[in-house]
Amino acid sequence: MAKFSYRATVDSKEKLIHAAAYGECVEANIIEMYKNLGLALKSNQLKSLVIDVSQLHITYDYPSVLTVLQKLNQFVDGITLARVISPSDTKSGLIEAFADKHGLTIKNFENYNDAVAWVHTVNEKIYKIK
Repeated sequence: MAKFSYRATVDSKEKLIHAAAYGECVEANIIEMYKNLGLALKSNQLKSLVIDVSQLHITYDYPSVLTVLQKLNQFVDGITLARVISPSDTKSGLIEAFADKHGLTIKNFENYNDAVAWVHTVNEKIYKIK
């Protein structure tokens, strides 16, 4: 399995950050990545992130996923987060359920274009972006 890495591109026209994460990751990788992406959103005055995690392999167990989500809550609160996942990703349902329970705007998609479209729809409702 490949080493963990991620990339991000600010898209001022679309008013969001496009990102992708790859490889095998541990809890600290995810926390650091979302912390940095959250800072990038704030510094660019953006509220939306579309991240492709379909090539990401989470090496930690379900209880650790919840622990990571609790720590990430501070980085993703107030943003619209669309996650593009692999159909075989069994932990993504847990992430979306946690988001629903805690009032976070996070949704999983299997298609990148659907994820971007959802972000725009949510932002139009929440932020009245035209």
